[in-house]
Amino acid sequence: MITATTQPISKGQYYVTLNDLVNTYHYWGDDDGDGQGGQVTATGHLEALFFDKYLNSINPSDALTLCRAPYYLDYNSVEDITLTTQYGVPNSLNVDWNEAYYYFNPAPSATLCHTKPTATYSSSWWPHWDNYTDGFRGYLIQSTNPASYGLNFPTTGMDGYAFDLDIRGVDASQLTWQPVTHSGITATVSWTKTSSRDKYPSGKRPEYVTRVTLTGPKPSYSQIQSNNPSPLSKPTLPQTFELVGRDSAGNALITYGFELKQWFVRGTAYNVRFTLSEATTWL
Repeated sequence: MITATTQPISKGQYYVTLNDLVNTYHYWGDDDGDGQGGQVTATGHLEALFFDKYLNSINPSDALTLCRAPYYLDYNSVEDITLTTQYGVPNSLNVDWNEAYYYFNPAPSATLCHTKPTATYSSSWWPHWDNYTDGFRGYLIQSTNPASYGLNFPTTGMDGYAFDLDIRGVDASQLTWQPVTHSGITATVSWTKTSSRDKYPSGKRPEYVTRVTLTGPKPSYSQIQSNNPSPLSKPTLPQTFELVGRDSAGNALITYGFELKQWFVRGTAYNVRFTLSEATTWL
């Protein structure tokens, strides 16, 4: 890679003149000595383009991640090239426009790329914020610092709500997770077979996923039916949850934290309608 010799055109696009490449940086070969003494001229320039697998432009200095791999580097000469030496018969060489692609991946390591809601039935239901989502691939990890887990998804929950962890660089089926419970709310992680109810607008539904399921206070059927129901146990919020995936040796490979600020009670599971005043009597 010749990043030290290239000039940026725009993000992910760099070029170097062939004259600099030959005479300043000496990236060339001369088996018979025709070009000794610096008597070499070259026309044209070489361009380098850097992209991730989603065709987003990247800079050579950007940190590489498995979440956006494989990356590829496109070298092309943009225009015809001429090399000329003082001696030799013939003493010049014309090279037509050419192009070469190189694909590369960062070293494999356990990586959490996104969190994904499990039931997105329409793309219009999926919120889009430039710094929070990654297209339809899911929510970006905003923080790995426990002090700011509140920036991560989700911030609200209800009994039965679930979301998936998009894990790369390790066999996620081999990770073990301990349930985490705070104030009557439990987050449980399992290796789960997906069903037709799980919608993935970005493409093919995976067969198995690492799924986080929340359980906590919810009204029973009798509470929904009653005009004077007994109150639900009310959680103390906010609560921070930290989930840790460990390998067979007990090493922590994946850690994900989030903070629940609100807990919703769903009362339509039994196809029963109720008013706001009726619902608030549970609390």
